[in-house]
Amino acid sequence: MVWIYAFLVVVICAVVISRSRWIWSLNAARRRGIFPEHGKATMFDVRRLIVEGEIDLAIEVYRWIYRTNRPTAREAVLELANSISEKNIEFE
Repeated sequence: MVWIYAFLVVVICAVVISRSRWIWSLNAARRRGIFPEHGKATMFDVRRLIVEGEIDLAIEVYRWIYRTNRPTAREAVLELANSISEKNIEFE
């Protein structure tokens, strides 16, 4: 029984540390000026983040704009990233 409690404590600590690290990285991106404030994001911000290579941040902004889940947002952002890269290839 003690092993179960110890395992649960370790799992909960890992989740808290992981989530804290994600929040810290979002705040760091805001300080650098590449991540918009909550509620003020646009698709232009998503596109700009994709071009800058910040796919994870672009997914988060897309989720905030369309209030969708992570897998749906990830699929949409990756499709947008592919279309952006195809446009760049056509112009070169």
